[in-house]
Amino acid sequence: MSIYADLGSLRLMMPFEELSKIVGPECQPSPAGWLSAGLRFSARIDVEGKIGTLRFGEGFPSTISIDGMHIGMNLDDLLAARPGFSIVLPRTFPFKITNYATRTDIGDDVIAGVLQNGLVRSLEISRPGRAYPDGSERRATPINISPCSYDDPTEMLFDWAYGDSLTDDYDIFPAFAKWLVEESTPDDWHRFVPKWNWDYGLEPLLWIVQQKDCDVATALTAFYWTRPGQLLGERTEVEQYALHSFDLVNEVRKRFLRGFYTNSSLAFDGARAFREEAYVDEGDDIEAVNRAIPKAMRAVIPGRVLPAMPEIDPWSFGSQNPRRASTIVPPPITAEERLEIQRVKRRT
Repeated sequence: MSIYADLGSLRLMMPFEELSKIVGPECQPSPAGWLSAGLRFSARIDVEGKIGTLRFGEGFPSTISIDGMHIGMNLDDLLAARPGFSIVLPRTFPFKITNYATRTDIGDDVIAGVLQNGLVRSLEISRPGRAYPDGSERRATPINISPCSYDDPTEMLFDWAYGDSLTDDYDIFPAFAKWLVEESTPDDWHRFVPKWNWDYGLEPLLWIVQQKDCDVATALTAFYWTRPGQLLGERTEVEQYALHSFDLVNEVRKRFLRGFYTNSSLAFDGARAFREEAYVDEGDDIEAVNRAIPKAMRAVIPGRVLPAMPEIDPWSFGSQNPRRASTIVPPPITAEERLEIQRVKRRT
């Protein structure tokens, strides 16, 4: 199972050790008991060392069931799965999320945050009456879920695709991931890598560089376009936002040095890439640069140059499984809520 599937299998009142097995013993709760993987997942540990709250949010893979529910389901299906849900009013600013709440047969509270289009954006499950340390501050210990932690790169790719598919802008990612796994070629990968926007996630790049058929030129393109000169230190020294970039660079370097990439038919100018794309500064420590970007990775590799073709655009694939429209949606924003939005805008 993937790390997200493991997180989805957690249940309230399990000992913290069950969560620690998934995220690692070095990841301990904050003073208030919280741990969080950004918006995707968070948990709060009570004073007895048990899981008292679980929250699954935007970015958690929609394919993973959470006690019969999942992120991205529509309100119709949520109410069919749990008929006891009722709307919670008044809403809180900025009024884009409407909460629906219910209580399970064993007394746990479930709150579903629902978007204006009727899609479930978050699910929070908590056990009433639990005591937590240090008040209610929600500052959390960050959980970094590295794409490199997966044994199966394809499972990693689809977790990314279904985790970022909640919004209309990204609902094409599952279809794109399916094409990448089932139909794309090494030449497609080489065309795709330099055109991909790193802000959408490094998972497609990581999947490519972990394939045995990946050309060495493609792997080096991913390596240099991730700016290895900005990642010269140890992983413990890297800022949280750059950890995935560090892991991608390390993955390519490790595979390159051990001879994983045996397919080498494409041309690559390593000298130019080092000079123009690595982002190495003149004042950088030479030994650190040589460790991070070994000289063997700066070589000029002769080979084929791919002809110019239309770039591979993930947004051209369309949604693989278009969502069934929700016939039940939260009530529209009221006149009072609109006034509050305007008042806040004026103050800011």
